[in-house]
Amino acid sequence: MVRWPITVVAVCLLITQELYVSPLELRDSLIPVTDKANTSLSVELMPMVGSGDRDWDPVYNVFVLVNNSKPVENTDTVLLTCNASGSVQSRKWLKNSRDVQFNSRTLLSSDNVTLTIVNVNRNDSGKYQCRASNNFSSDSGHTILRINYGPENVSITPSGRIQVEVGKMLTLRCSAVSTPPAQYRWYNGSRLLNTGQVYNIDSLSRNNSGNYTCQAKNIITKESRNVTVQAIIQGQLTDSRELSDGVIVAIVISVLLSLGLISGISAWMITRKKDENEAQTQGQHERNVSQTANEYCNVLVENSAATYENIPRIKKDSDTNLPDGNPFYLELQP
Repeated sequence: MVRWPITVVAVCLLITQELYVSPLELRDSLIPVTDKANTSLSVELMPMVGSGDRDWDPVYNVFVLVNNSKPVENTDTVLLTCNASGSVQSRKWLKNSRDVQFNSRTLLSSDNVTLTIVNVNRNDSGKYQCRASNNFSSDSGHTILRINYGPENVSITPSGRIQVEVGKMLTLRCSAVSTPPAQYRWYNGSRLLNTGQVYNIDSLSRNNSGNYTCQAKNIITKESRNVTVQAIIQGQLTDSRELSDGVIVAIVISVLLSLGLISGISAWMITRKKDENEAQTQGQHERNVSQTANEYCNVLVENSAATYENIPRIKKDSDTNLPDGNPFYLELQP
């Protein structure tokens, strides 16, 4: 009785050794096995994974390709392609972890490889996942689809007609519905004030009254929208800092013109004074010359009279004698 279990174990070991063959010899075949009791057995073996047969390669490296990374609403059509390595028997598409709902805009190719969305809209945005599998393994990949649209519903807070006291602070905030987020610019008329979603004036003056426009622009869709509010600043002008740029420029120009006019008048007066001085000097010089000439003439006359008086009488008388007795010279005697 003690030897019986040992005998059974030995018989089982012999049967196992006789049944062992390589996996290649056993694959997809029925192998007859005979035990010690000559009993015929049939064993059906399952296919061996990784044996080199491509029908049973595991699925791996699944990813989703998109033909357009920046689709625009109501303009573009998007194609999602599921790529995978290994032996893929089936593909399944999900959006946000739920089965994709197919319709006239959302179409699937016959092999389930390509998902097409015609004329995408903002509701098509989300996480798209492709799950590839066979009987032995599965893998999945995904992509995030963002549909670009807007800007829409552009608004400024506060809105409408704004009344604020002089010296107070004014903060204007612009918003818009847009993907990607809109870019903002602030204008006063055609003059660019600032960029950004918020425009702030720390201390208001009367000259800050006017229309303020916010422009929202989408850099992907290339569309822009404007909205305008009117600001009325109430109160009195308190200091010179509240003067507008135009008034300041006018004052500066007036001052410069005044300085130029004063400089011109001063130069004219200096020139006139100089001319008068020169004319006066010239007249004085002429008077001096005339006086000198008169004095010189007087001296000559006096000298001449003195010279005439110094002539001896005898000679004078002799000079009065008529030459050669001509009576004509008698009338010329002094």
